Amino acid sequence: MSAADHEPGAEKRITVTGTAQQRAWRERVLPPVERVRPGIWSVPTPFTGSPLRYVLSYLIETPKGPVLVDTGWPSEAAWDGLVAGVRETGHDVGDVVAVLVTHFHADHSGLAPRVREASGAWIGMHEADARSLARFGSFADFAAADRVWLTRRGVPLSEIDGMRPPGGTG
Repeated sequence: MSAADHEPGAEKRITVTGTAQQRAWRERVLPPVERVRPGIWSVPTPFTGSPLRYVLSYLIETPKGPVLVDTGWPSEAAWDGLVAGVRETGHDVGDVVAVLVTHFHADHSGLAPRVREASGAWIGMHEADARSLARFGSFADFAAADRVWLTRRGVPLSEIDGMRPPGGTG
């Protein structure tokens, strides 16, 4: 946006620069791994069974090694997509030094523990999300609380059961 766009009554405009992602969304396919800026990569991970279809993870190249921002839904398809996508950036998941979680939804944080297992990366998230996570001793505890929360908001039990990550991990 230019300075003129901030004047009262000025028409706001957005210029789309990531046409590959826009085209992939329209065509209902996974977008390609894409260099967004020097040292920053968009890495799509499949989100099977969701109308969203994929989650955009980001890889940031740092002097200490690659950092992932968000990781994707905890499933084998997402893991395979993340590993392959990171490889396309010229890196390996085993080289990741940190995972930054923007918020504690399973499609953003779900593969963080698996990345840590593969690489020893530290995981960072907002302290409020970390406190929420610490309340649960296991995935089963989280799933039970999530089921209650969703039921209270009117989500049918058949849909809730379909939302569980494969194998009940996360």
